[in-house]
Amino acid sequence: MDRQDWPLVKQLVQDCASKLQVPVFCKTRIFAKPADTSAFCTLLESAGCQLLALHGRTRQVIREGPANWDAIAQIKQQLRIPVLANGGMDTLGDAIQCLR
Repeated sequence: MDRQDWPLVKQLVQDCASKLQVPVFCKTRIFAKPADTSAFCTLLESAGCQLLALHGRTRQVIREGPANWDAIAQIKQQLRIPVLANGGMDTLGDAIQCLR
């Protein structure tokens, strides 16, 4: 997603958060640049997202290679809302490793 689309995403999340009587959850992927991931996730939180599912691979990588759980952990520490790790967990062992 290009940064030029971020204002539209922010407006959509704000509209949903202000008009719906249910919590707004969002899902996104990490970006190639960690600063972009941080900025976009902060934007979602400030717009009213109440839970974020964050996939640990970029849009370009899809299912190739391991998910970047460290990037998810950094975002989890940064935000006040719950963050769910998504991607790269095919077994119970993977899930346990992700939680560590």
